[in-house]
Amino acid sequence: MQTVVVAKAAVVHNGKILLIKRSETDERRPLEWDIPGGWVDEGEDVATAVVREIAEETGLVLPQSATSLVYTHSAIVKDKNVNWIFFVVKSESESVVLSDEHVEFGWFTVQEALQAIDYDVQNNFIAHLAEAELL
Repeated sequence: MQTVVVAKAAVVHNGKILLIKRSETDERRPLEWDIPGGWVDEGEDVATAVVREIAEETGLVLPQSATSLVYTHSAIVKDKNVNWIFFVVKSESESVVLSDEHVEFGWFTVQEALQAIDYDVQNNFIAHLAEAELL
């Protein structure tokens, strides 16, 4: 069974979390709210991957030193063992330039983010952030 790693981040600015809405042509979860991140390339460090993905998807260039690993989750999805690695990343800027993979962005409170995100894995991560007071 193939193992894949996904690095995701709660990008935080002034106590709010950045959410990005997937495009209508996205093959996985079209038009759903998401947090920045994506697949970790083979041999790539997960913290390097998450700042790369944030830059690609939002235009925010953040230092790897700004990342804090705070949550993980593993599950069998179809024919893959998927490992999600979740970070909190503080941003000094709220200026976002979306990639063509996304159609909208917004800065959400934790409660707003919990209502906006339908994907259980990410929703559980955000609930953990609130419960552990990590923002």
